[in-house]
Amino acid sequence: MRINWRRLRALACYLLVWLGILLLAGIAPAWARPGQQPGYQTVPTLPPTRPPATPTATAVPAATATPSAPGLEISWRAAVGACVPGGQFAYELNLRNAGGETLEKLEARLSLPSLVKTREVRLSAGRYQVGEDNTLIAWLDALPAGATWSIHVMVQVDPSAPLGAVLEAQAEVSHAGHIWSAPAVIVALPPAELPPTGGSHPRR
Repeated sequence: MRINWRRLRALACYLLVWLGILLLAGIAPAWARPGQQPGYQTVPTLPPTRPPATPTATAVPAATATPSAPGLEISWRAAVGACVPGGQFAYELNLRNAGGETLEKLEARLSLPSLVKTREVRLSAGRYQVGEDNTLIAWLDALPAGATWSIHVMVQVDPSAPLGAVLEAQAEVSHAGHIWSAPAVIVALPPAELPPTGGSHPRR
């Protein structure tokens, strides 16, 4: 049998070419492949991402301080001994102008408890009215320096008020567009033991 060396060499060349292709495609070292490094796992190639959006700053309004009443002293209390259902006691509000200028257009608002009924109101000056919601509003055109404006309200406790009920009254004074609140006055019916409280220092 005669060997065809020319065809054998052509077949060998053909096999070598395909073997080289297979080596390059499947048996190439790890460092030769895209996305890999020698001695490390595959590092995936991620698509480029958009830069994070810059947060928009929100403007915070600056706190505004309300000026205190110039030289205005507020005294708010309950003149009461033993308070019982059907009994009477008085609320007293005194405003003193300790400043050097006359204060004009003063308004006082007394929010009285629903369990009391107004019997008598006395003002050193000015005028007043009592609303259906048991709120007394008084007005004064002018309070000279060193003068005092007094409001005296006599009330009667509802005879059907339950024992242990707590009566809380509020007082506010407004002048030149500003409002000042005095500490709440609390009166308790027996058997509760909460003494009447009040204060002469305004709070805002």
